[in-house]
Amino acid sequence: MRADMHEVTSSFEDILDRVSRSRITLVAGISDTGKSTLVRRLADELPAMVVDSDIGQSDMGPPSVVSLGYRREGRFHMTDGYFVGSVTPARHFLQLMAGVSRMVLQCNRYPLIVNTTGLATGGIGRTLLTEKINAVSPDLIITISTDNELSYLNAFRKCGIEIMNMMPGPDVREKSRAERNLLRGRAFREHFEGASVQSIALQDTGIERSLLNNGAVVSPDTIRSELGFDAVHVEVSGDEAIAVFEDLVPERETIALAFGTKVISAYAASDFENVLVGIIDRDGHLSGLGIVKSIDFDRKVINILTCAKDFSVIQFGTMKLDPETFASAGQFLPSFYRA
Repeated sequence: MRADMHEVTSSFEDILDRVSRSRITLVAGISDTGKSTLVRRLADELPAMVVDSDIGQSDMGPPSVVSLGYRREGRFHMTDGYFVGSVTPARHFLQLMAGVSRMVLQCNRYPLIVNTTGLATGGIGRTLLTEKINAVSPDLIITISTDNELSYLNAFRKCGIEIMNMMPGPDVREKSRAERNLLRGRAFREHFEGASVQSIALQDTGIERSLLNNGAVVSPDTIRSELGFDAVHVEVSGDEAIAVFEDLVPERETIALAFGTKVISAYAASDFENVLVGIIDRDGHLSGLGIVKSIDFDRKVINILTCAKDFSVIQFGTMKLDPETFASAGQFLPSFYRA
């Protein structure tokens, strides 16, 4: 049995009129239902700002980024962004929610339209969309659905949020995984067009989402003489440590006993190659994305392929990107050892 919110569907003209009178509108739907198409049509008709939080298939900024901007003459223009660190919301809820909240707060012109990811059903999807709505506090929610998969959003009517429903357009079709990957790679390639390798001294930049460059450095000579094995780089902060080894990471028992900390993040030096990072400028805004080519721990320099020029903070992502094909090249995850 269908829920009440799906008994009446609205025309584009009705939705356009209502969005024009709303402060914040949020568009929701599962993948390949036409959310982005609707947002483009609305932004073509209205002097609206747009937050695109579809980090896997962004219409505005590069993948992995929550984008803020506007649309003019059939094109989106990004004015700010927040680096989530991955093209999937899974395991990145905090970064995604922080990005959406920050972009909404940055907006100083209305109406504002918020596009969402296609992860909207199942336990994880319901949680993500529900909390995104709680964070954004829209006046209006537009759902695009054919059945009752989004009926759980009816609860927001109880707190004064209007909900309108649209059927997917006739031209909407499901994209294959291969097609999604192709489009994502094309978007990354466009973002990195004209990029060059920049060498940044670690002492001159901050690093977020990693213990790297944020702890007390232990010299390799001390590690070798006191603990009996070689390490390229070691930092300790409280009960945590980060350890980088030339090649193979020692056995769990060895490294746990050696550092005397509760949590150890262990890497091989090559693990840092091709990691996708966000570059933040001195004003705290996203300057662009980068791909780590290497880290020279002896010279304390990180080499990054990027178009960005202002390097105040480097935010580490959790995915790797092939700098030749711009296809996903795996994940960037340490070997975690807990005492």
